[in-house]
Amino acid sequence: MPNRPPSLPSLQRWLRWAFTDPRGPEAALAGTTPAGLNLPLRKEPRPRQAPWVAEAPPAGRARRLEIYADAYFLRLSDNLAEDFPGVRAALDKDAFRRLCADFLSRHPSRSPLAGLVGKPLPAFLTKHPSSEKVPWLADAAALDWAVLDALQSDRSAPLDPAALAAVPADAWGKARLRLDATVRLVDVSWPVERAWQARLEGRRSANLLMQSPGTLLVWRDAEWARVRRADAMEALALRSILQGETLGKALRRVAAAGGADASSWLAAWAGDGVLKSVKL
Repeated sequence: MPNRPPSLPSLQRWLRWAFTDPRGPEAALAGTTPAGLNLPLRKEPRPRQAPWVAEAPPAGRARRLEIYADAYFLRLSDNLAEDFPGVRAALDKDAFRRLCADFLSRHPSRSPLAGLVGKPLPAFLTKHPSSEKVPWLADAAALDWAVLDALQSDRSAPLDPAALAAVPADAWGKARLRLDATVRLVDVSWPVERAWQARLEGRRSANLLMQSPGTLLVWRDAEWARVRRADAMEALALRSILQGETLGKALRRVAAAGGADASSWLAAWAGDGVLKSVKL
């Protein structure tokens, strides 16, 4: 054992590597890679801190590290189950555990915030074997993440009806609409909002048999997250508004795409809390 103990940051960096290396602590310490393991490996931080982990009964060094590595994996797996209830509900327990193992080996947490670990999961699922059995799994993950993001975001100040009524009719074209800060748009190929709504109401998750491409509008109201399908023209208008375009430009895009009058959208956005202010 070295004479001088390591600095705390140096020891923490090394332990993080030992706990999260996809080979597991024993293979990582030995510098070997199990046959058939094709994963992105990270170099062991230097100087090596293994001598500072006890190598004595009742457990050897590798086993001591494995206990913490297993706890780390289980905690992140539980985190993923909480953050992606739609994915968890679609898979049995063993299949979900395998998915977590595959995902975390490819995307180990790089933040002290465990809630950020799942961000790459929707994209990861598009190429994972789980999606061969449950083809709408990536869409469910994308919706779960959008709902979580909306719930964790602060809502904007309420819409002032008087300010809305005061906008001159000829000024709407140059107006910029500000949507609630929790608004998210999710492009999907399957009607995963049905399964989401079923879980919310305590019903058995719907069995999605047919594709239904479209865009989901997600936002948070005073009670919980809201999810509904937006038709193609409404989604186009919402994207334009979120990009900071004027209402006039957004509606010209809609008209060019064959869309109709948008007055019903404005009323719905205002009533649902999606629209929060109008800037002239």
